[in-house]
Amino acid sequence: MFNPAIVLPLVSAVILSMGQLWSALFGGEVRETPAVAAINRHNNMEQARKVRELEENQREQEKQIRELERKIHEQERRVHEKEQEGAKALSDAQECARREHQQSLREQQQEHHRQADAALKHAEERARKEYNEHLRQVETETQRQRQKAARDLKAAEVRAKKAEADLLAGIRPDKYPTTAELQTIRRRYQYNEQNVHYAVVGSSGTGKSSLINALRGLEADSDQAAPTGTVETTRDVTRCEDPRAGRKGRLWWYDIPGGGTLAIPGADYFNSLGLYIFDAILVVSAGRFTELDIAILRHAKKWDIPAYVVRSKGDQDVHDSQEENWDSSIQEGGVEAASDGGGAGRSDQRGPC
Repeated sequence: MFNPAIVLPLVSAVILSMGQLWSALFGGEVRETPAVAAINRHNNMEQARKVRELEENQREQEKQIRELERKIHEQERRVHEKEQEGAKALSDAQECARREHQQSLREQQQEHHRQADAALKHAEERARKEYNEHLRQVETETQRQRQKAARDLKAAEVRAKKAEADLLAGIRPDKYPTTAELQTIRRRYQYNEQNVHYAVVGSSGTGKSSLINALRGLEADSDQAAPTGTVETTRDVTRCEDPRAGRKGRLWWYDIPGGGTLAIPGADYFNSLGLYIFDAILVVSAGRFTELDIAILRHAKKWDIPAYVVRSKGDQDVHDSQEENWDSSIQEGGVEAASDGGGAGRSDQRGPC
């Protein structure tokens, strides 16, 4: 895959240099060709867009930082108010205790004097404990909010730096093929808009070739059958014609190499193989869904291509489950496998993929 940001300026420079050379040899005024002008406009617009995106990301990051600072200031203000409220509560409690003490002294000079002193000490101790507990809770909450704000700020800075780096590097979330790439893929797969083209894809060894043979009504040993095996047997895209009457020459099945192999990295599976030109995609899965299966379905949805999930090797899963249940029943019942001949008729042959 070529990078348009690199190739287009080079093409523009080559075209302009050829025009200047022609002018030097044969005379005449060199004019900028429409292609060069279009490429230059495209490059200028792309650069301007990248600058706008970078500025927008920077403004958004500054806005988030200001919001975090505002929250921290607001939390500090609340802490200060809570401290003042606690101090006032302590002061009010002490004042109330003193009034009670003075009243007790006036009413009962002897006995009530000791009771008033005890009440005062108890009230002060209780108020002090409540005040200290309140301060502890406020400090704990403040520390938690500060730590959260610091984590949020750090995460925002990391996201902003990554977005800036991606923007400067020319990385975009979606990559669409150029017209030339699309035409190349169409020629490579002999795509004809009058026919129907189905792609059978999935991870290595899931039984894609066996499925194509079954859909075409062919046995594995047929001369026209796609090669099958327990490991990945397809290294190149295989174009298989449906031989049945009414479909011959009109319906084509494409056996796509399994993703994750040395030949086809999983990250480049969909775009590198040009799956976006097919009329429908069959995703063959054996066992658990893989990241490759999910990526193919997401790309198919993005390209508005009908996609179907085919669960293969189901008979093998049933066989394995029966094996596990059989072994479990033997262990729980304390019965040996050979005692009743129950295992003699079982088969280890796996069904077709």
